Amino acid sequence: MRKQKKKEDMMSKIIAILFVMLIIVVALVAIAGVYFFGLLGIFKFMGVTYITTSAFLWFVLLLLIVGSIVDFLSRALISLFKPFATSALSRFILIATIDIWFSWFAIYTADTFVKEITLSFGAEFALAVILFIIDYGLDMKVGSVKVKVENNT
Repeated sequence: MRKQKKKEDMMSKIIAILFVMLIIVVALVAIAGVYFFGLLGIFKFMGVTYITTSAFLWFVLLLLIVGSIVDFLSRALISLFKPFATSALSRFILIATIDIWFSWFAIYTADTFVKEITLSFGAEFALAVILFIIDYGLDMKVGSVKVKVENNT
């Protein structure tokens, strides 16, 4: 009887672990799908051509890898120069310049290594700006901007 109960407890633990792993895998696949199809839509909108879907998949994978490394470096550079930007506008320009330049470098590197995709400089730069806008929009804290309304009655 005891062995039967131990076996049932072990089986329920295994099922719980497998269920949690399944939820994690589904979430990761959904995020990757949104990223993949989002870039695919941006490419279609900009008129970028690619030969095979596997080449586009390699481009996205390489962009994620190089982009992660470059993003780490850009965050370090932004935090290094942020104290020198005194106003909100100069801080935004600093962040935009560094982030767009590093994003462009990641896109250029991925484009260079994947020969089946041809991106013009304008398409690379436009993609870098779009990625910056998305990144900056997702990083903004809601309620961080305080607006003072005065009543002049």
